[in-house]
Amino acid sequence: MTHAQKQHQPTTPEQAAAERRAAFRWISFIVAILGTSVTVAMVMLYVSATDPSVGVEPDYYQQALHWDEHAAQRRVNAQLGWSIDLRENPADTIGQRELTLSLTDREGDPIEDATVGVVAFHNARAADRFAFPMLPAGDGLYTAVEPLKRAGRWEFRFTVVTPDSIFTEIMPADLQPLAGAGIRQ
Repeated sequence: MTHAQKQHQPTTPEQAAAERRAAFRWISFIVAILGTSVTVAMVMLYVSATDPSVGVEPDYYQQALHWDEHAAQRRVNAQLGWSIDLRENPADTIGQRELTLSLTDREGDPIEDATVGVVAFHNARAADRFAFPMLPAGDGLYTAVEPLKRAGRWEFRFTVVTPDSIFTEIMPADLQPLAGAGIRQ
């Protein structure tokens, strides 16, 4: 029998059924691989969009475009030589922290005529950001009472504005567990 004759030879119903099963298995295998890939991608998109521990820096692209302004602000900060000391105190309200900021110039003299704004977030929950002002308390001290419940490492981003200058500082700080709070916060 020649090769051409073998190609045109009728198949038996058993052979046709076996070929259909084999084709179905391969198609099912390919669909399962593609379906798994799409499912994993959708789960990852959902987690990245809803999990507060997955934080994206807001306006990152705009910050990159304005890098020269950021570098200029860092030079201004260095020229001013101001320093920030942040302390936490027990607050009168359960679930709240009282933060006290001491703001001094290069000589250690208090800076009293400032407006202080803060953006704070816990490193484990970078998507949960708290923005708040710190109110003047006299003698270069500024205070705020805020619901910063989680203990551990926080990042505080300060913007200090006076009639003459703008000063910025990014400061990490370790906050202690709140009194009366459980281990999990």
